[in-house]
Amino acid sequence: FVQIEKQVVREVTTVQIQDYFITWLKSQPETLEYHVPRNFLMEKIYKSPVTYFCDSKLSLLKSETEIEFNTDTRNEGFIYYQNGYVRCTKEGYQLQDYLTLKKHVWQTQILPRNFVYREQQERNIPDMGMFSRFVFNIANCDRQRYLSLCTIIGYNLHSYYNYKLKATILTDSKISDKPDGRTGKTLLCKSFGKIKIYAEINGKDFDPSNKHRYELADKDTQIICLNDVRRNFDFEILFNDITEQIVVNRKNLQPFYIKAKIVVTTNKTFVTEGDSSKDRSIEFELSEYYSEKFSPYDEFGSWFFTDWDEKEWSEFDNFMIYCICLYLNCGIVMVPPINLNKRKIIDHTCAEFVEFIYEKLKEKVIEFNREYDKKLIYNTFIEENSELTEHRYLGKQSTFSRFLKTFCKYSDELEDELVERKSMSNRYFIFKTKDQATLPQS
Repeated sequence: FVQIEKQVVREVTTVQIQDYFITWLKSQPETLEYHVPRNFLMEKIYKSPVTYFCDSKLSLLKSETEIEFNTDTRNEGFIYYQNGYVRCTKEGYQLQDYLTLKKHVWQTQILPRNFVYREQQERNIPDMGMFSRFVFNIANCDRQRYLSLCTIIGYNLHSYYNYKLKATILTDSKISDKPDGRTGKTLLCKSFGKIKIYAEINGKDFDPSNKHRYELADKDTQIICLNDVRRNFDFEILFNDITEQIVVNRKNLQPFYIKAKIVVTTNKTFVTEGDSSKDRSIEFELSEYYSEKFSPYDEFGSWFFTDWDEKEWSEFDNFMIYCICLYLNCGIVMVPPINLNKRKIIDHTCAEFVEFIYEKLKEKVIEFNREYDKKLIYNTFIEENSELTEHRYLGKQSTFSRFLKTFCKYSDELEDELVERKSMSNRYFIFKTKDQATLPQS
């Protein structure tokens, strides 16, 4: 059962309906229609309220008009506040009264604060509030990367699903043997939950074979974050969830389907091979600006969200809405990676192979656009890494061949495909460069 007021719909219980009716009845004249005394009617209700206010009776009531909920469209986004709703388009955004809203909105979608407009155009990033500066910092303090990240934020806050959907993959740019983290990925994701209905799932506990894997999501969830997924996470298992519908199966409850934007955070990299993976993912590297030794609190002197005053919340709201408008105007702006491809080579081969290849390129033992016998190069690799001969996986030539293909696929200098040739029992390969390729630095 729901109550509608100024286009806002809220769920109510039978007891609340009863209380509302009695309050209304007390405000009426002593004699009601058909000369019925008001007290007589109240006495009847008080004697047996369950007779009049129960699910079986109230379920017979029908809404006078169909309840149609307002949703984001391809060219519009809506954010709901206590003092009105904000309509976002590529031209900009404006606060409007709920009475102007033709459709309805759930009360749960209304943010627990008022919206105060702040002009965003022609403002310097430092003047747009703490969160805007935080986004600039994690975008490597680079304006083009900042623009890209803003459009990615806008994409996730735009709750429209009738186009080719993509999952956002947030990772680190630092090349390190240890997955340090603490670069701001989780904080960025939690910011989505301050604007939209958000569910965060511990990525370490996410089991794709578990039918209850999305049990933390609800019927109105708009963004799902798989936070800090395990090493070697298989991104392909999310394909249907990204593009189709997500099955939410809670224990002892009837399963239901939702559509939601998906964000994945990881300290490692994913193998995104083929058009299917590329069509379903947006990969963005966060810079090394923040770390375990230097946090946003150290810089700004306050905890995000919990310590903010009205002015800082207003700056945050305007910035996030600005990101939606930017996305509606520009789409997702992609930028070249920082270290993403190098990290993919390291993460999906091994340290010994990476060191070997870069060393041989530097020494010109291997050169681009020249053909080499794969067996001879493999033997050289094993001779220099004799400890790998006992390894059941890394010591195999088939593994070495796969590593050569991985190096080629993710190298910024080379064509995606390793050029290979077979002659009798011999196998040859060529690292074919792209136009104007340069020697990579180790």
